[in-house]
Amino acid sequence: MWALNQLEYPFLVVTGADHNETNTRLGEVYELLGPDVKMVIGDYLSIPQCLHNKACVESNDKPLGIPPHKLFIFDGFGQDVGHPLGRKWHLTFYPQEEKNYTYLGLTIEHYCHKFGVVPAQERSNKIYILGKDRSYLHAPSPTLYPETMWQSLANKTGVQFTIGTQQKEKLKGLDSRALEPKDQLFDGIIDIGSQARDQFIYELQHHKAVIGLGWPVQPSTALEALCVGTPFINRKL
Repeated sequence: MWALNQLEYPFLVVTGADHNETNTRLGEVYELLGPDVKMVIGDYLSIPQCLHNKACVESNDKPLGIPPHKLFIFDGFGQDVGHPLGRKWHLTFYPQEEKNYTYLGLTIEHYCHKFGVVPAQERSNKIYILGKDRSYLHAPSPTLYPETMWQSLANKTGVQFTIGTQQKEKLKGLDSRALEPKDQLFDGIIDIGSQARDQFIYELQHHKAVIGLGWPVQPSTALEALCVGTPFINRKL
């Protein structure tokens, strides 16, 4: 969006409380604008869902819906999350010509540089786990680390592991023993909940490191962490 602003291209942003709501609204907006819309870019969840949503995508039932060839997936690290027309409809951070993705690139300087670098000695003894949903800790997501590792490391080193997930607010007040497996948190991890963007960057500034779970799809968090001087650890890209 920053690049579109710089080039003075018009664009619209459609948001919703969930992807079904977002896609329904997206279909409504497209129906109003139609041919004037050249591209529709969404994340790795919303675009696949739009392609299966009769209120969003062009079909016999909705002739004024969005044609599939105008739908592009923002797939930052090139994880091939699936577009029926192939990888050319995946926009990536990094050039991967051999895999036939469309290289878009990424810039974060205009945003993260306003925060600066906090000296290591002024940071809290915390490591941030990159993941917005607790299900990322459980199969079928790649599970690179044993679930007992976090508490064991915390006990031995005194470091505190934090994560910021949507479940923090959604499941507030529920007995942890009654949660579905995908919503459970491992011992040794503290959920600080989803953060507004500026607050999130502040957290990155004041943690000792950020650790990835091994399968990033679109987040720029790894680069934002490095921009504010916070090491990013990830076993797999």
